[in-house]
Amino acid sequence: IDLFRCYVDMVERRLSSSKKQSDQSSSSSPLIRLLSLAQSPGSNSNGKQDQTFHAILECIKYLLQMNPSRIHDASKSSGCTVLHVALRNFGDQLSLIQLLLEYAAAGCEDGCSMLCQRNVFGDLPLHVACAGGSPMPILKLILTKSLEAAVDAADEDEGPHPLLWSTNNSGYTPVDLEWMRHIEGGGGLYERRTFYPLEERGLRCESTRQEGMYQTLLRKAVRQVMSASSSNENNDNENDNNSGDTPCCFFFGALLDRIILIVQMAYSGGNKDIQQDKNLLHAASSLAGGSGPYLPQPILFLFHWMHQEQTRVIDDKGRLPLHYSLMDKHRKGESDSPQDVALIPSETNENVWVNMLIDSYPEGAKVADKALRLPLHYALDSPSSSQNGEVVDKLILHYPESLERRDPNTGLYPFQQAAAAAVSNDLNTC
Repeated sequence: IDLFRCYVDMVERRLSSSKKQSDQSSSSSPLIRLLSLAQSPGSNSNGKQDQTFHAILECIKYLLQMNPSRIHDASKSSGCTVLHVALRNFGDQLSLIQLLLEYAAAGCEDGCSMLCQRNVFGDLPLHVACAGGSPMPILKLILTKSLEAAVDAADEDEGPHPLLWSTNNSGYTPVDLEWMRHIEGGGGLYERRTFYPLEERGLRCESTRQEGMYQTLLRKAVRQVMSASSSNENNDNENDNNSGDTPCCFFFGALLDRIILIVQMAYSGGNKDIQQDKNLLHAASSLAGGSGPYLPQPILFLFHWMHQEQTRVIDDKGRLPLHYSLMDKHRKGESDSPQDVALIPSETNENVWVNMLIDSYPEGAKVADKALRLPLHYALDSPSSSQNGEVVDKLILHYPESLERRDPNTGLYPFQQAAAAAVSNDLNTC
């Protein structure tokens, strides 16, 4: 510790001699240098590694006590904030992450803006936490603080939270990064889990960093889980004692809980008191299409398979999952979002998901939400309504009287909505 304090004193004296220059150049940040000296000791650490981390932690506390504004330092070359670097190298150390967030919140009148900052790769701290496999308590902390940091940016009525559901420069959403880490890292950096395929041949692919590989593996993984579970239903009486060891848990492990947490908090609109699996299909449907990145379609199918009964559940806005799947989900407040297309997009038209919801609960076509809007109104209100012909036909088939219901937002009948959308599309193509 004395050695590190000597280093800190030396850096502070050097920086204090040219304070104005150092404020403009974040490349000499002592915080970032300290956090870059080593990596987290992890669960298999030895005493020396623990001592190194605790020495670094003490030095960081000392630096922040001497100059709290250093919490806003960022690398001049990579744009990484102190939190980016901490999550990358010490993403399993809750005490360190909490310390940085406390100082960041104390130095910001409008919330912890550090959670809204992107590096040159377009990564938010949330992306780094997902890519590095930070444990669930830390992931939930980053998600919660991100909600607080940009609560005004969330559109509670029309779409997912813009900060929690955005992409980096490579088009990766937090869910994409979670799946990539699961495939390439054996289930996580800090929660090691062997990649066990359910088929003898396995799912591994020699090529890496290829979008097609991730799509194929995810599709096959979901298909195998569903097939294995269906075959196991015939042996329920023999396996009652092992009912908790389902193929879904066996294959995905903690990954599924992490993805569900991200999806639900992105959908929650700033409500941090969410319950596991509650209204999961509503949350998933809000990420199923419209403007912005998609939730991968195999994950949508998996959630539907797990919770098909939720297709009939009406949430506190009076909506079914069907309503959300048809809404145009503009993410307001994130105009500088680097990408609008996820790494693992829906493999086919989003109408596949909408049709699945309609087929699961045809009576849903008759349900108006608290704004008195029917699913048909949302389908015709979407900019892609010209591509929703099959969906529109199916909604009308199950509720013909909807043709006589005006849209409360526009005052138009469905046929007028369709005509207006056609004119708008014609103008856009001119």
